[in-house]
Amino acid sequence: MAAVPGTHVHTADNAVPPLGDDLDGLLADIRGFLPGLDLIADGVRLLALERLTVQQTQTVVTMLAGSTDPAGQQIDVLALVAALVARLLNADENPALRTLPATVQDQARTAGAEFADHDAYVTPRADIAKTVYDLNPI
Repeated sequence: MAAVPGTHVHTADNAVPPLGDDLDGLLADIRGFLPGLDLIADGVRLLALERLTVQQTQTVVTMLAGSTDPAGQQIDVLALVAALVARLLNADENPALRTLPATVQDQARTAGAEFADHDAYVTPRADIAKTVYDLNPI
């Protein structure tokens, strides 16, 4: 049931509703590859189903994608994932890539660095930060 703008959807005892098919499907799709990915999925599931206050919602969304720090200095999960991707694609930091031809290593390193740079300068964190502030302005 869709909410009418300006109204709230309430469930029995005001419980947090179950995950929707999209999020639940994504969580299921990344499970089973590596324990680290399973832990990430567990964390996302926990946050999605946890009963949060408005302030906790602001904190979680800010830490996920709403850093207001200058580009390249963001402190949020998006920046964390971008830094991890850059690390995993850098043969200097990921020994698994060291047996690949130098051209492939360079291509991977460049792709990782460009991904991290793209995230730092293009991801619309300001929109998320403004929305988070609007949830409960000071």
